[in-house]
Amino acid sequence: MDTLQFAQNIPAEELAQIFKDYFEQHMFAYDLLRGVKFVSLNSVSFDKASIMYSVKLLNPEEKDRLVECLNSKSASMNIYGRDYTPKIFANGDLLCITIEK
Repeated sequence: MDTLQFAQNIPAEELAQIFKDYFEQHMFAYDLLRGVKFVSLNSVSFDKASIMYSVKLLNPEEKDRLVECLNSKSASMNIYGRDYTPKIFANGDLLCITIEK
């Protein structure tokens, strides 16, 4: 999956806003999900402080292990000198990722 495939279900207007205000956070979410098999990004929402991704997982049986792994310390990333640590939880078969700005 490349960055275009990752963002293909995000409406163009929202994607423009994400790239304008949340580029680093969006690239962090892409990097987090690069090795995860999922069906689609169900929604992306944002406010002044954070961006949230809801991801429909391909294999919901693995969600607990995935949430635990992504919540580990190794899930932090440094982008342009700033550390980002996502808040990750499962809601049914959805994986929810929130990244603060």
